[in-house]
Amino acid sequence: NKGTDAEKRALEWLCKTTGKNYRPIVVQHKKYSFLYASIDAYCAEDHSIVEIKTPFGKDMSVKPNHIVQTLYQDECISARSRSVLIWDDNKNIGTLHVLEEQPEQPKQIIEKTVYFWEHNVVLDIPPEIKRSDLIVTHNPDLSEMVKDYLSRALKIKAMEDENKLLRENILQHCNYEHGYSL
Repeated sequence: NKGTDAEKRALEWLCKTTGKNYRPIVVQHKKYSFLYASIDAYCAEDHSIVEIKTPFGKDMSVKPNHIVQTLYQDECISARSRSVLIWDDNKNIGTLHVLEEQPEQPKQIIEKTVYFWEHNVVLDIPPEIKRSDLIVTHNPDLSEMVKDYLSRALKIKAMEDENKLLRENILQHCNYEHGYSL
């Protein structure tokens, strides 16, 4: 895999450039045992983490999703410092971007992840797909399935809203003194 090979070269470059011993690790969140983070580069000496990105293109900038991923990892391991390394495989050189400490943002990321886990994964409910989540595809079968899913999701939502209103109306007309309940 081209990305895996480039990441190995980036890790070697990181160790050589910083003089520190970085290695990939997987950690489990201290509070939520179902959350794990795969950290590309961890240095035990100074308890720092580095997320390695190999974009293979002209845009070598740090993206918001790189920051979110690194902050998620930081929340799982509580690193003293966190960085994103953008690796230029054509030039065999990297640019290390140190991320400022953001104490609240990682907590929010974990809260949203835990919420998703508890309300979707544990209940075996697939996440809702919104139009903004869709990607352009040239696969006509996939396009049809997504259109069908979205159409059904809208109908289900409308029916749920109607049922809620019907339930409220029924309860208004029930006589609780005679044991009617819904």
